[in-house]
Amino acid sequence: MAKFKWNLPNDTNMLLLKICGLWPEDDTYQYNPYFLYFLAANIVFIYPHNICQIIILFYISDISVAGAIIFVILTDLIAVVKMHLVVRHMKMLKKLTAATNSSMLQPQNEAQEQAVMVGITFWTRSFQFFFFSGIATLFFWAIFPILDGGYKDYKLPFIAWYPYDYKKWPYYELTYVHQMISIVLIANLNMGIDSLSGALLTFVAAQCDILCDKLRNLHLKSDAREAFIGCVNHHLRIMRHAEDTSKFVDIVILLQFVSSSVSFGLTLFELNVVVPFSSQFYSFLMYGAGVILEIFMYCWFGNEVDLKSNNISYAVYECDWTKFSKSLKRDLMFFALKTQTTIKFSAMDLFYISLETFVRILRTGWSYFALLKTVNTS
Repeated sequence: MAKFKWNLPNDTNMLLLKICGLWPEDDTYQYNPYFLYFLAANIVFIYPHNICQIIILFYISDISVAGAIIFVILTDLIAVVKMHLVVRHMKMLKKLTAATNSSMLQPQNEAQEQAVMVGITFWTRSFQFFFFSGIATLFFWAIFPILDGGYKDYKLPFIAWYPYDYKKWPYYELTYVHQMISIVLIANLNMGIDSLSGALLTFVAAQCDILCDKLRNLHLKSDAREAFIGCVNHHLRIMRHAEDTSKFVDIVILLQFVSSSVSFGLTLFELNVVVPFSSQFYSFLMYGAGVILEIFMYCWFGNEVDLKSNNISYAVYECDWTKFSKSLKRDLMFFALKTQTTIKFSAMDLFYISLETFVRILRTGWSYFALLKTVNTS
């Protein structure tokens, strides 16, 4: 059987990370042009953009204007934290993505391929929608000052403080370009890292599907015990892979969920106060869609891991185990008991990610929106 191409993460996902300087060829950064590019992207664009947006908050008293800035700042700051987490766990992430080449983790037949392709296809579609919403948001942010005539008053895509008069030529044009390059890099950080996290979760779920198929067909093997030992080793490998994945995504999930619930509420508030069907309205709309899809990806794939790992213990009883020896039956029973504890991903052990968590986050965001609307009205 030909080697299966996982395509997790895919080439576009890797390109987003490379554009941000987050995926060096080796396991760590070396003193080379790519490392200098990574430093330049942060020192020249990402950090100055964030700092200038934070400073302007101290000069604003209008809640609607402040809300329009805060939800962007939250997204930007979370992206920076994610970036540092990727750098910190670079070796581990490289190892996790390289694990797809392991012979043990490859689908062994057509049925296993079809099972894992369902999850991979869903991840690919989710990534495409997420990528489209990000590109659309960037587009509307870029053209908003042009379409509404704000450029005549030297209006920038994002409200920020600068230590110079940016309304003079050519500072306005240069500042405009600087803001767009900065936000493109930050958007790539968010899209690339979130999609990578989704790919890692999808891979764990796919491995559970493969293991379940192996267990269901144990009775078809000439040496059932040897095949069972292979299943046990496969399960141990899945658990180690899930544990390593958890070391990275746990913190990312916590930060993202807190940020997304606040950003979702602020986005609803901004949609309520901006001119309907303007370019600014559409930018908030696409941003809100991106936020919802972002948290949905984490919750869906985390939920899939929980459900599919739960199937492992049931798969043991789906094979024709009645023909096995007593010792193998006993080992199968112990294995079934052991695998009843499902694989769950959490936000630093505060809560597990699931579709129920997704609904709670949306409700929290709506509560923030209702509070802001009440405060603004009064």
